[in-house]
Amino acid sequence: MLAVCIDDYANTMSMFEEFRLEQHSRDHILIQFSTGTPQEARDSEAGAISHGTNYLDGALLAYPRGIGHDGLVAISGAEETHRAVRDVLSSDVCYLGPAVGATAALDLASLTFTMSTHLGLIHAALLCESEQVPYEQLATVVVDSQTSDAVEITHLGQVSQNNEFKTPARRLMYTTA
Repeated sequence: MLAVCIDDYANTMSMFEEFRLEQHSRDHILIQFSTGTPQEARDSEAGAISHGTNYLDGALLAYPRGIGHDGLVAISGAEETHRAVRDVLSSDVCYLGPAVGATAALDLASLTFTMSTHLGLIHAALLCESEQVPYEQLATVVVDSQTSDAVEITHLGQVSQNNEFKTPARRLMYTTA
């Protein structure tokens, strides 16, 4: 098993080409922990398989200071490949299923939520500052609301996934291209 954690998929592939690692990875399992898109995960899997290497996509879902502490480690890819490594991996590793792009999607979704929250907090702080509301007051409101926010996030996720809004005018309609 070879676990790679480099900044992006393209640099990993460049490293494999530069050091001719394809020949050494044949009949082994590559777990790619780079950040990227679901399509990049699918392309990496296809490239690995074309060189005789089994592939799982992985993500460290944690803000840098949380790595090794509070973060989630997730992987996705072929079930047979996952079965071959699950005993070597920590029991804390979350297997998301056979869709190899699932881990990248969850990673990007988590990053989107985190960045949106940070940008929202900056905007909120500026609003408060404009009316001389102390930042500490905003921080108290935000921290006190975290428990109810967790419940609301879970509820909204379920409602969105099942498209079960009570008011038909509020239904989410989406298509995939």
